[in-house]
Amino acid sequence: LADHMMVQSDRLSQRLEPVDSMVERLSASKIRPALLPAKPQQPPSSTLIPRPTPLLPPKEQSNAPSMAGSNTLLGQSETDHIYSTNQRLSTFYQEPQTPISADSYISTQDDAHELELEMAFVPDVLEPIFDAFRAIAQDRQILFRVYDESDELPGVHIHPQSVQEVVSNIIDNAFKYVMFQKNGTTNFNPSPQVRVFLLPNDEEEEEDGVGVTIIVTDNGPGIPDCDASGPIFERGYRIHSTKDRA
Repeated sequence: LADHMMVQSDRLSQRLEPVDSMVERLSASKIRPALLPAKPQQPPSSTLIPRPTPLLPPKEQSNAPSMAGSNTLLGQSETDHIYSTNQRLSTFYQEPQTPISADSYISTQDDAHELELEMAFVPDVLEPIFDAFRAIAQDRQILFRVYDESDELPGVHIHPQSVQEVVSNIIDNAFKYVMFQKNGTTNFNPSPQVRVFLLPNDEEEEEDGVGVTIIVTDNGPGIPDCDASGPIFERGYRIHSTKDRA
């Protein structure tokens, strides 16, 4: 019983760490919520507030096509939730401003040895990321599903913030390109779908033993074979921008 309570206590601590970290980042951020109008206005007759375009992350608003038409109606609470989750995601993915040099790559490798690994449960670490993308998926009309076998997933030694950043970048790329046409078609994807699978490693097949495999799939155009064979795994490598694919 004592061991079980200790495990549950560790899981609770892991669930709270991303929230604490997020609060600290928002407190240090220069972003401030928009102020309400100085003059009182007549309250709307409906709880639904019209928006000219869906709320998207600032860097993607001009690139991703809208699947909801020119006018989208969102409830005030839903609007606030989407704005909040977009701000949370903005800390995890940003367009690189300068190319990554070999020197910076070596420096990053050196820094990796200084990461403090800790025992954590992958579903708990990634749940804030999944929640944020669920809100964006609803706004963009993307089918987003997460499949995990929580009862069978072991605890692993990881650096939680690094795992959050990597998975967030991968899902963000899937959200960008799943909206675009496949080869041979002229329209945008009518049914964009992104799925995430969390699976326990097969101890007999994996050399490192116990672990968790994270798989992200989508039904977008995919990666060209010439890039999937190797260059895409090079740090800082970019295939095409979103505009190039539009």
